Parts: sequence; C-alpha cells; structure tokens
Amino acid sequence: VADNVSFIKKILLGNSLREYDIVSVETNNLETLRWASRDKRIRVIRINKFTSKHIDSSERRLLLEGNSALEITLRNLLYRRRVEWLRVIIESLKRSVAYDIPLVISSDATSWLELFPPHVGISLCDLADIPPSICLSSLSTVPLSLTGCNG
Repeated sequence: VADNVSFIKKILLGNSLREYDIVSVETNNLETLRWASRDKRIRVIRINKFTSKHIDSSERRLLLEGNSALEITLRNLLYRRRVEWLRVIIESLKRSVAYDIPLVISSDATSWLELFPPHVGISLCDLADIPPSICLSSLSTVPLSLTGCNG
C-alpha cells in the first residue's frame, strides 16, 4: 500500500520496467491515487475501501489519460471480513460501470489454493446488476489490453 507519491516514484525509479511488466498500486491517500491514475507506467489501481469511495468522473478522466484500469481482487474475500468486503466490491462495480471506467476482476492468487474460477467474478457482477458484456470484458478483454507496452 503506497501512502505517498514519493514512495511510488522511488520504487518506479529503482526498477527498470520491461515492456510486459504491469505495475499495480493500492493507496489510502487521495493525492497518491490521483497521481498513480495519471502516470502511464502504472497500469492498475487496486480497489480498497478508500479507493472505492473516490471513484468519480475526475478519476475516470485520469485513468483514461494514463491508460489504466481499476482492479477488484477476489482474494480479499478469503482473508478480510467477507460481508464488509463484499459491500466494497459491489459498490466499486456499480461506480465503475456508472462512470465507464475500465475494470479488471482478478483472483490475485499467490498460490493455487487462492484461485477463483471466472464464474465467481460473473456471480459478483450479477449481484451488482452489471451487464454480462461488461463483466466478461473485465475478466478477459481489459486485462489483455493492459499487457501491452508499458508507458
């Protein structure tokens, strides 16, 4: 979790990014969120309680300028308070669709035991009344588009 812009800059400068590297940022700071959304080297902004409350038209504009997307990670359903995290996910899904923000639904698995099948993402979209076309693109098309050249 990045708390300030200088922390992200230090990490980005310390590592040489290859074309296929995808940089993902999770933050609890509005300034850092806006900066990360605008920076073309950062491809994904991860959803958390803080980020979900700041999805709006200005965030959409910054994400589109930076060619980035929002990521909803399903692994948090395993380790956090499930009901509370489910509310955050559904709220984030609804806001992302309302503001037409590119969205990625991922397992964020660190081992095969944490993998979620795609139908779990589809079920969550169904709970949030998200159209199937948007849900399927968040599981396939948007992640594929993020794997292009990095910044």
